[in-house]
Amino acid sequence: MSQQQIAVLFADLSGSTAIYEQLGDAAAKKQVDVCLMQLARSASGHQGLVVKTIGDELMLRFPSADQAAAAAIAMQLDNVKAKSLFRLRIGFHFGPVILDASDVFGDAVNTAARLAQMSRDGQILTSEETSLRFNHKHQGMTRNFDYDKLRGKSQAMRIVEIMWEPTHDVTRAVGTRDASSITQPKTHARLLRLSVGDKERAFTEQDVPVTIGREAVCTLVVASQFASRVHTHVEYRRDKFVLQDRSTNGTFVTSDGGTEVFLKGESLPLSGHGIISLGCPLLAQTGEILRYAVE
Repeated sequence: MSQQQIAVLFADLSGSTAIYEQLGDAAAKKQVDVCLMQLARSASGHQGLVVKTIGDELMLRFPSADQAAAAAIAMQLDNVKAKSLFRLRIGFHFGPVILDASDVFGDAVNTAARLAQMSRDGQILTSEETSLRFNHKHQGMTRNFDYDKLRGKSQAMRIVEIMWEPTHDVTRAVGTRDASSITQPKTHARLLRLSVGDKERAFTEQDVPVTIGREAVCTLVVASQFASRVHTHVEYRRDKFVLQDRSTNGTFVTSDGGTEVFLKGESLPLSGHGIISLGCPLLAQTGEILRYAVE
C-alpha cells in the first residue's frame, strides 16, 4: 500500500440501458465489452492503466493530468470514429490517492466519479485544480463550466469542460494558471428560515442538508397524516437553497403572490417567502404546514 499523486478518470457509457432493452442481454453485453476494450486501448497510448470496470463504466489511472486529458480526448474521438452505439460521459481529477494492490482509493477517486456523474453525453469534465496542471495546448481547450458543491463534498469547487470536438460553436476560454483571475460567484441566498407553528429555525449553507418529515429523526418534524417519514430535503446548490421532494404523496409549495407548485421526486429552488404543505394541497391540509423565508 502506497500513497501517490495521480489522475483518476471515469468513463461511463451513456445509453446502455436502452441498448440492453433493444438488443437483449447477451448482444448488448458484447457491445459494452467491445466499447470498453476500445476505450482501454485509446487510454493505453497515454499511459493509462485500467483499474477496474464497474458495469458499463471504466475506471483508469494516469501519471499526470495532461495524460488523462489527452486520453479523455482520444477516447471521445475514437468512440465517434468507431460509430459506437454509446455516448461517453467522462470525468477526471488529479490528486493524492492510496494504491492498494491493483485498486485505487482516496478523495481524488471520489471527485473524479462525481464529475463523471455530472457530465452530459459526449462531455469531459475536470476540476479547475486539475486544469491548472495542463500544458498550454490542453488549457486552450478548456472553458469554465460550473461552480458547484459535488455530492459528498463540503465545499463548492470550480469545474471546467474540455472542448474536444474538432469544431464547436461555443466560445472557448483559454485556461489560466492564475486561479485568482476567475471571479468568485456571488452568494445569493445566505439564510433560510423555516417555521412550524410558533417554532422557527434559521439555517445557513453550512447547516444543510435539512431533512423534513413526520419522523423524529428529521431536522424539522411536521405533524401531518399526509407526510412521509422523511418527506423532503433542503440542500444548498449554486448559491440557492433547493427543496427536494422524496415523498410518497408529493410536496406542494406556494410562494407569496404565486400559484401552488406540485413536486413529485423533483427539486425547486426556494426564494422569497412562502408555504410548504407536505403530502396534499394547502387547502386540503389538516396537519401542520411549513413556512419558509430566504434572505
